[in-house]
Amino acid sequence: MFPQVQERRSLQQILSSGGTMRGLNGQIVLLALACVSCWFTYSVGASLRLFPQQYGTGNRDQQRNSPVVNEEGLVSASETFLRPSVQIIEHRHDNELSMLVGSANSTGAMPPMTTPSFLQSEVEQITHIPHESKIVVKFKDSIDRKCLKPRIFGRISGQYLSMIHWDADAEGKLILHDELNHRRLIFDNTTRTDIITGYYILPSTGRYSIEIIGLLCNDFPFDQDFNPICLEDADHNHLTAPDAFIDVMTTSDALLTDAAASTKPLVSTFPPTARKPFGFWKWNNATIDPVPLTTRYQGQNCRKSVEKRCLESGSLERFKPYSFQWSDPDMSTLSYHDNNKIKADSNQTFHICAAGNSHSRELVVHFNYWIDRFNITNVSTWQLTMSYPRDMNYGNGEKAAGCNITIVGLGQWSAGKKPRKVIPATTLPEYYKELQNGILNWKSLGVKMALRKIHYNPLGDISTQCPPIDWRSPPVIDGYNEIVQTLAEKHNIPYIDAGAVMDPMWDSASDYCHYRGLEGRTEALYILQEVFRMKKNNIQGWQGS
Repeated sequence: MFPQVQERRSLQQILSSGGTMRGLNGQIVLLALACVSCWFTYSVGASLRLFPQQYGTGNRDQQRNSPVVNEEGLVSASETFLRPSVQIIEHRHDNELSMLVGSANSTGAMPPMTTPSFLQSEVEQITHIPHESKIVVKFKDSIDRKCLKPRIFGRISGQYLSMIHWDADAEGKLILHDELNHRRLIFDNTTRTDIITGYYILPSTGRYSIEIIGLLCNDFPFDQDFNPICLEDADHNHLTAPDAFIDVMTTSDALLTDAAASTKPLVSTFPPTARKPFGFWKWNNATIDPVPLTTRYQGQNCRKSVEKRCLESGSLERFKPYSFQWSDPDMSTLSYHDNNKIKADSNQTFHICAAGNSHSRELVVHFNYWIDRFNITNVSTWQLTMSYPRDMNYGNGEKAAGCNITIVGLGQWSAGKKPRKVIPATTLPEYYKELQNGILNWKSLGVKMALRKIHYNPLGDISTQCPPIDWRSPPVIDGYNEIVQTLAEKHNIPYIDAGAVMDPMWDSASDYCHYRGLEGRTEALYILQEVFRMKKNNIQGWQGS
């Protein structure tokens, strides 16, 4: 049975409710409410204590995440909230609750908020089930909940990094068969999500830090315009305590072996789409133990600021101890490249093109790094400059037809702020239509192409302001990527998913946009390997000539 959180009301809340306090009882209540710290209690057999963090008052009215939130229920700017640093309960095979995660040092005050963050106060409990590599987030069972369809994000850090893959995300926004009616049913305002389950995959056991953040109080369906929807306040979106940790007891090899041998549905033990990642980011500082890898973001009014809060939230130092470790060592050597085969197939240079704007430009830079490093003389790479899926027209298609393979990555401009002006982002139905038309245009011209996963962007100030003027946040990019993968499968086009490289380092772009460091270079190496593998194995759906 899940423990219940007991919350004590503030003095202001009691007074504003119209109640009066008289006599000795009132004096006792007033004295108790004058305490500096407020406490929450869990009741699981014995009373177990949470360590609250106080965060300040809001300073302006903001538009909230979803129209299902009653505006009359919004918290006024004068109210003060207490957020418990939600602790992780380790759940053993014998169903014993053996350890709480948290720290008595997590009682410091948080800086003032710019937007009330409802999601923090609506988490009741987070449970870790080690033998299933599973994290369960339970939200309060209350009719007063504001966040009916929460969207959360999580990462585990230690000797290795792993994203937490949530079942709520896996449901998908896009259902090909009767997609819109299905999503309307899922997002029925009379229903809500009380439990979100996540899975991680790591190559070694041990103690790891865990961070879970709230992105949206209420997620949006496929057919809803997400442009006016605000992210949770980046300064106050943590659902876990700063030093929360878990003890990992099952490795990736053991998980996948057990799943393959199980007669039960895989979803009961691990996501059915699970496959061994092609590598992991590994802590490589031999002199100090791993420290928690907290989410990097750009706070409001932090551009060119030297304030401590800005320097800490935007620091890149947190990523430096990590390097990528391939599951297959041959992956680091472009093992699929075969000079002789390419020459035998065609007595000319093999052209790899990257269709897109600045992210494709950086990808080509990284391609050339590896081509030079491995002294590959019969492969060239170049960028086909495009910004939107609608740019997959006949003119650009004729250019792409001159490439042996074109890697298409379009989505940054669709969701991003445009230079010198603010134009709403492309909604999911519009993006689907644009990309499908572009694919059909290019297929009619015989273009050999592969679609790649669109990059996440770190949480920048213009995407976390309310309302945003840049929509390159994980929920939107996830929606685009679901469309990209769906259309790749529908039209028999290879889909290159470099998520094992890019996702755990999703917030490492120095300018909050472009991956010019080790993570971008590693992604390029993986994509080159995939291109050469498709060439060597003559993958169905693409025969590079």
